[in-house]
Amino acid sequence: MAGIYLAHQARTDARKAERKNYKTDLKPNDLLSGSWGYEQTNVEFYKVLNVKGSTVEIRELAQKTVPDSVYSHGMADRRLPSESFVADAPVLKRLAKSPYIRVNDCVSLSKWDGRAMYCSWYG
Repeated sequence: MAGIYLAHQARTDARKAERKNYKTDLKPNDLLSGSWGYEQTNVEFYKVLNVKGSTVEIRELAQKTVPDSVYSHGMADRRLPSESFVADAPVLKRLAKSPYIRVNDCVSLSKWDGRAMYCSWYG
């Protein structure tokens, strides 16, 4: 039993050290993405405008549907970020000691991997 505890403690200590030493690699013009939802999947894309110290300035991007990506049931498709911003103003977010930026209680962003994202809706 002590061996299990020591292994768990070693993993916990390693994660703490990793977070403590984490340095962001975000830079202006990087694209971020996140998805969230329960009965539907919402996606969001943001563009990094500025990074200063432990603060990042981001602005939400509009989305575009990938041509011919609508699913047969008609309530889902694949999305890519657009070049244009949504009407909202830029927001400042504090960088955590992780690769994620928390926008609100529902969505956290990470660097976009360049792939189209699944999005669904009802009614």
